[in-house]
Amino acid sequence: MATSLQDNVTPLEETSARAGSPQEPSRRNPLRWFAILLVVWCACGIYEGTHLKRGWVPWDAGAYAQSAERVLDGQLPHRDFTEVYTGGLTYLNAAAMRAFGVNLAAERIMLFVFFLAWVPAVYWIASRFCRDWIAGALTFLAVAWSVPNYSEAVPSWYNLFLATFGAAALLAYVKRPRWIWPFLAGACGAFSFLAKSVGLCYVAGALLFFAFHEQTVSARAAETERAENDSAMRRALSPLSLYSVFLFACVAIFLFVLIHVISQLDSSGDVILFIVPGAALCSVLVWNEVDVHRARTSLLRFAELLRMALPFFAGAIIPFIIFLAPFARAHATGLLLRDLFAQASSRIAMAHDLPDSTITIIPAVFLAALLIVSATVRERVRWVFTACVAGLLACGMLLGVVNYNGYIGVWTAAYWILPVLTVAGSYLLMHSARLRASPAARERIFLLLAVASLCSLVEFPFSSPIYFCYVAPLAILALAAVLEPFPRVSQTMLEVLFAAFLLFAVFEVTPGFIYVMGYRYAPDAQHFVLNGERAGGLRTDTQTASVYNELIPLVRAHAGDGDIYAGPDAPEVYFLAGYRNLTPNIYDFLGDTDQQRERVRQMIRNLRVRVMVVNENPALSPALDEALREEIARAFPNGEMVGNFAVRWR
Repeated sequence: MATSLQDNVTPLEETSARAGSPQEPSRRNPLRWFAILLVVWCACGIYEGTHLKRGWVPWDAGAYAQSAERVLDGQLPHRDFTEVYTGGLTYLNAAAMRAFGVNLAAERIMLFVFFLAWVPAVYWIASRFCRDWIAGALTFLAVAWSVPNYSEAVPSWYNLFLATFGAAALLAYVKRPRWIWPFLAGACGAFSFLAKSVGLCYVAGALLFFAFHEQTVSARAAETERAENDSAMRRALSPLSLYSVFLFACVAIFLFVLIHVISQLDSSGDVILFIVPGAALCSVLVWNEVDVHRARTSLLRFAELLRMALPFFAGAIIPFIIFLAPFARAHATGLLLRDLFAQASSRIAMAHDLPDSTITIIPAVFLAALLIVSATVRERVRWVFTACVAGLLACGMLLGVVNYNGYIGVWTAAYWILPVLTVAGSYLLMHSARLRASPAARERIFLLLAVASLCSLVEFPFSSPIYFCYVAPLAILALAAVLEPFPRVSQTMLEVLFAAFLLFAVFEVTPGFIYVMGYRYAPDAQHFVLNGERAGGLRTDTQTASVYNELIPLVRAHAGDGDIYAGPDAPEVYFLAGYRNLTPNIYDFLGDTDQQRERVRQMIRNLRVRVMVVNENPALSPALDEALREEIARAFPNGEMVGNFAVRWR
C-alpha cells in the first residue's frame, strides 16, 4: 500500500507531446517564452488600463480613501478610527496618495502597478502546465475575469495577487527545494493577511500542501524499499505513527473550524462552495496517510515537514512584527486584535449575501461530465460532443443579451467550477492509477486546488457575484493543472470553452458592472466623469455622477471653513468634499450603535458643524432613526434632497 502514490505512473515526458503539456525547461525556447509573455503583458496592461478609472462604488472608494487620508494625517488605524480591514492596505493606499496625489485615482494607480506584476506570475504558473501559447491565452482569460470587472483597490484583489505570488513560490519549491521559496510564500501570506484577514485562507491552503508534499516524499522513500516485502508488510500492519496521529488531529481541527465558521449562515450553497472542497482535500491527505504512515519514522517525517514550515512561518512573522511595531509603541495592540475579531462577527451579522441556489450547479456539473465523457469516446463522437457544447454556449451567450436565463446558465457554469473541480481532482489524486502524472505533477495539482479552494473563502460571508472574480483566476490555473495529465481530453472542446468564457467575460460580464453582474446583461453605462480634483477622473453612470456632482458643491457652499457630519456609511462625502470625519467610524455598523447615536447628537450641538448630510439609504448600516432625524431637522432648518442624501444646514 505504501507505494500506491507511485504505481502506474506514466512520466509527463511520455505524454507531453499528446497532451499539450509544457516542454521541459531544457527544451523550451526561452526567446519564444518571453516574446509571448511580452505580447500578453502588453495586451493585458492595455485592457486593464482602459478600465482602470471605470466604475465606482461610492462607499467602497470613500472608505479606502478616507482611511488612507487619516493615516496621512498621523492617525493610527484601530486606535483613532475603526479600520475596515487589518490595516496594511491603508498604509499602502496612503503611500499611493503621497506619490500620486490625494484623489480617488491614486489607489487605482497603485493597484495597476501590482496588476502588472501579477500578470507575469499567472503566465509563469500556467506555463508549468501548458505550452507557452496556451499559457498566454489562459493568462488573458484570467485577466478578463478579474480586475477589469471592478478596478477599485479593494483588498480582495491584493489577496488574489499575493496568493498567486505565493503559489508560484511553492511551485518553484516543488521544482527545486530551497528554503527561500517557502520563506517568500510565507511573506506573501503575511502581506495578504495585512490587506485583509481572509489572507489566512491562503496560509491554510499552503499548510495543506506541505502535508501533501511530505506524503509524496515519504512515498518515494517507500518506493526504494519495495523489494523488502517483509518490512513493507510489517509497516502495513503496524499501528499509526505519532506523525499520523498529529496529521489526523490537524485535519480534524481544520475541518471543525471550517464547518463552525461556515455553518453560521446555515446555507446549503455555502456548504457546497466552502466546506465540500475543504473536506475533499482533507480526504486526500487521510487517504494517502493510510498508505504511507509507516514509510518513514515519525522523526524523519516531522523533519521534512519542518523543513518547509519553518521558513514559511519565518517569512510570515517578519512582516507582521514590522506592522505591529507602531501599535506596540502606541500601546494599541489590544485594540487591533479586538477589532479583527469584532469585525469578523459584525460582517457575518450585517454584511452577508448568500450564494446562488444550489440547483444552479447543474451547468457546471454538466460541462464537467461532458469533458470526462469526451476523453473516453472515439474521435467522431468527440466531435459531436464538442459541437453540442459549442452550440449550447453560443445559444446561452446570444440569449443572455436579451434573456437573463441564458446569461445565468453560462455564469453559473463558471461560478460553481471550483467545488466541482476540487472534488474531481481530489478523487483522481486518491486513485493514483487513474491519474497519469508524475509525483511532481500531483503536487502541482494539489497545490493549485488547495490555494484556489481555500482562497474562495473570500466569498464568505458576502457571496456577491463580484467576489467570484477575486478567485476566478486561481480556479482557471487549477483547472489547467488538473487537465494537464489527460491527453485524451478534446483540445478542440477546450478551445471552444476558452473562447466562450473569454467572450462572455469581455462582452457580457464586464459591461454591466457589479450591480448586475451574475444576474443579467447590461450595456456599459460607466461613461460620466465625477467632477472635482479629489475624484481623480473616475467614470460612473449618469445618475450617480449627477448626484455627487451636485452634492459636493452644495456641501462646500454651506459648510465653508466649518465641519460636517455625513452618514451613515457616507465616507466618500467627507473625502470628496475635503472635510475631516469627527467620529472614529468609517462604516457605522462596525461601531457601537448607542455610541454612534450619541456622537450624532454631539454633532448637532457642535456649532462648528454647519452641515449634516444624512444618508437615507445606507449600504450596510441601519438608517438613522426617526427621532434623530427630527432633531437634525430642528437644529438645521434649511435643507435639500440630493439623491439619497438629505442635506441640512443652519
